[in-house]
Amino acid sequence: MVKYLKYATEFAMELVYPELCMFCGEALDGNRAEKHYLTCCQCLNELPLINHKENGCYCLLSYEGQTEEIIKRFKYNNQKRWARSAGVIMAKYADFPEWKEIDAALPVPLHSKRLRQRGYNQAEVICRAMAAEQDIPVLTGLKRTKETQALFGLTVEQREQAVSGAFAFAEQPGEQVIQGKTLLLVDDILTTGATLKECAKVLKECGAREVYCITFAWTKLAE
Repeated sequence: MVKYLKYATEFAMELVYPELCMFCGEALDGNRAEKHYLTCCQCLNELPLINHKENGCYCLLSYEGQTEEIIKRFKYNNQKRWARSAGVIMAKYADFPEWKEIDAALPVPLHSKRLRQRGYNQAEVICRAMAAEQDIPVLTGLKRTKETQALFGLTVEQREQAVSGAFAFAEQPGEQVIQGKTLLLVDDILTTGATLKECAKVLKECGAREVYCITFAWTKLAE
C-alpha cells in the first residue's frame, strides 16, 4: 500500500510540477533522453563536452553558462536530483579510458558542519549515481577533518595551504580495503585541483596504488 501511495504521490507531483530539462528548462514530458537523465533528447545530443584533462583529472564540461547554473542549483538550491543526473551523464559521456581499472570510487567529502547545513554532499550524490552506472563500489572512509575557508578568490598557493591536512581516511566496516587498489576521486568541479590533490595524497599514504580524479566541470582560476 505504501509503495502505491508513493507512486501516486510522485505522479501527482509531476502533474503539478512537471520535471524540466536541467539544461534548457523545457518540460520533459515524453522528451526525456533516458530514464535517469533530467535532460531532453536534444540537449543530451548537443552536450557541450570538453573532456578536459588536467593534472590527471578528467573533466566533462566547462563551468560556464547553463553548466554553471546546474552546479549552483544542486549545491545551493537543494536540487539533489540534478546532481544525480550529472553523475549518470558523467558515467556515459566522460572520456575516461580507465573505467575498467577502477576498484572503487570515493566522493570528495564535506566537513560535517557544511554537510548539516546543506543536507547532503553533492559530490557523493554524483559519485553514487556514476558508480552505479559503471558498477563500481563506493567507499565512504575519506573524511574532511578540518573546516576550511571558502576557496573562491584564493590563489593556488592559498588554496593548497587551506586544504593541507584537512582530510583523513579510515576503512569502514563492510567496505573493501584500499591497499594496492586503483581508486577514483569524484567531485563537482575542478579549478586548481588543490582539494583533489590533497585527497589523493591521503589515499596514497594509506596504501592506494593509483588515484584518478573526475569532475562534472572545469574552470580556470579567476585572475
